[in-house]
Amino acid sequence: MQFLKGFFLLRSQGEEKTHVTYQLDAHPGGSLPDWMVEFASEDTPRENIVALREQVQTTWKKRIYEELVQEWGVRMQVPVEVPPSRPAPSEGAPPSP
Repeated sequence: MQFLKGFFLLRSQGEEKTHVTYQLDAHPGGSLPDWMVEFASEDTPRENIVALREQVQTTWKKRIYEELVQEWGVRMQVPVEVPPSRPAPSEGAPPSP
């Protein structure tokens, strides 16, 4: 991959919802025509959002959100403020990403 840049931006939309913005700019290089690269990457945003939802559900069920946020802060070498934990929901359903 000659060039790959992207991000997820997650914004709280209340207690149970999150607005997700996903942007990716990728240029694999080589001899593939642009139309072929675009066709091959057409499902990438959906697949990444599905994987993000699965990760949210796993994190929620294991109650390891704070631990993962702290680990990310250490890896990125940035200060992280973790919001206080909320009690586990009675039905065990994770918030919607």
